[in-house]
Amino acid sequence: MNKQEILSKYKKEEDKLILAKVLDKQVASSTKKQITHTDFLDMAEQKLVESFLQRQRITRFSWQGGYASAQRKQLYFYPEQSEEEIEIGVLRVKLPKEKIGEYEHRIYLGGILKLGVKREKIGDILVEEDGADILVDKEILPFLLKHLGDLTRFQKANLEEIPLQEIRKVEQKKEEKNIVVPSMRLDAIVSEIVGCSRAKAEEYLKQERVFLNYEMTTKGTKEVKENSILTIRGKGKYDIVQIVGLSKKQKVVLKIAKWV
Repeated sequence: MNKQEILSKYKKEEDKLILAKVLDKQVASSTKKQITHTDFLDMAEQKLVESFLQRQRITRFSWQGGYASAQRKQLYFYPEQSEEEIEIGVLRVKLPKEKIGEYEHRIYLGGILKLGVKREKIGDILVEEDGADILVDKEILPFLLKHLGDLTRFQKANLEEIPLQEIRKVEQKKEEKNIVVPSMRLDAIVSEIVGCSRAKAEEYLKQERVFLNYEMTTKGTKEVKENSILTIRGKGKYDIVQIVGLSKKQKVVLKIAKWV
């Protein structure tokens, strides 16, 4: 079966594009006997690719994000009898004293994107009060070291490359709270989390902005279970922690945790 026949089973063009690139990397590794890797993929994309690789019975690969619990990862293909190598660089940004505690994830990401770097070249951004460790494709690291300091927000920051094994260990922070929903339907939970009408929640679903356990879904009637992960593009990522019980009006009291 050729490449076009393999990809014809997928309806979405963005899925076909991702999988075509993955297939090209796998073929290049196999035929040229060299290590190849993709750009960074988010967790929804990783799930798509994992399923694709299983169907194609491709087993010689590994996911690398720079540390064990990384959210964004590169996919590596290795020819036989080759040692694993990782092409991930780390840019450490140390903020000046007057800026400590002021910068969030979006500030670092926005600055890099402003330089014209594509999102897929950037892995996780590990943020602390005094700065951040930014995981990137090694090929763009020299560019960032040279030009990130040109931006006003980073002019007084110290920029340096550090070894991958020295990245800061940032514990994922989550904010828990209880919400009250009429049912465990996906559209009801999205509506309550976003603070919008059920009709508006349906729009989010139709716009393919809602991911349940890293799979995009457009079905508002889908039942959400405890320990699920709900991602709403532009609104955040949430753990569905626990069904606490029922309210006096017999609605579901649900504990959720927002990733911050």
